Amino acid sequence: MTEEETISIDQAAYWLDDMRKNIHKDIDIKMRKKCAYCGVRETSLWRKGWYDKETNKNLSLCNAHGLRYSKGQYCPECNYIYYARELHSARWKYCQKCGHYVHQKCISKHHHNSAGC
Repeated sequence: MTEEETISIDQAAYWLDDMRKNIHKDIDIKMRKKCAYCGVRETSLWRKGWYDKETNKNLSLCNAHGLRYSKGQYCPECNYIYYARELHSARWKYCQKCGHYVHQKCISKHHHNSAGC
């Protein structure tokens, strides 16, 4: 080995410590983030979900649920994210004031219900 190829023990220890920190940081980030709807921890793209009053933040959604949420395919009362094919059942009522479909069970809580929605 030449002098240029050798490193001190202190340098090696510093690099090793730095690598450990980065590995733990990556693992920690992956462990904390999960889809607020289905709970998956890995997705091709994280998307913004609804606002959570307890944490004062928008929750994260996986790509699949985030796409449908961004298209308005969710009940505004319970945040149930639905597939378009589910709307053919009698469980949903369309709100003309806000443009969302609402669960039949959530109609009584719906913010437009008192206005004749």
